[in-house]
Amino acid sequence: MIQLHRWWELGLVTIILIETYRILIIYLRQHRVSITHILEVGIVALVQKLIVTSDFKELDALKLFAVGGLLFILGYLYIKIGGE
Repeated sequence: MIQLHRWWELGLVTIILIETYRILIIYLRQHRVSITHILEVGIVALVQKLIVTSDFKELDALKLFAVGGLLFILGYLYIKIGGE
């Protein structure tokens, strides 16, 4: 079980690094950054933080609602901005 947990952590960190690298390449080529790419990195980083480093037994209700609200806002912005 711990080995699977470690693979999830490494996979999500790899996705974050690839997305960050992609943002850097786009910026160097076009001198602009798409907000949707930054939101993708934010959502994946938040999910990585939740899955990998958090123990849900230790989280109180306020922190859980705060993380859920942040994830909802990032998802809403991604759908709203990504649709344009």
